[in-house]
Amino acid sequence: MDYKIAFMLALFCGLRRGEICGLNEEDVDTELCELVVKRTRNISKGQVYEDSPKSKSSVRACAIPQEMAVEIDRLRIFHKEQQLLLGSRWEQSPTLLKNMFGGPMYPATLLDYLKRFCRDNQLKQTHIHALRHTQ
Repeated sequence: MDYKIAFMLALFCGLRRGEICGLNEEDVDTELCELVVKRTRNISKGQVYEDSPKSKSSVRACAIPQEMAVEIDRLRIFHKEQQLLLGSRWEQSPTLLKNMFGGPMYPATLLDYLKRFCRDNQLKQTHIHALRHTQ
């Protein structure tokens, strides 16, 4: 479910990979159908770190489609269920998109997943950045 939301964010909101991973729960309002891009999460030397977006204009509010807001609410419910299943092993990251233990999703995992998805479905290989230009 996290990957589905990630690719929806790239396709429908034009977010970059670091911006997608940089979203925290508090940045997304599903009732108002909007989100705010305030930070990026990137990886260097195996460690995830936060940074400011690419430029001043990259700090922005974005409208999200109602259908996507519904999917984000479903994702939040899924995370709560996973937290109950994993108990103390759940990491409780503030991020919107999480790994299977509740920690922040690594930006590189988005590309790895997209590569596998394209290969498994006999689609032309593409990059996440290309998705933001399909609007």
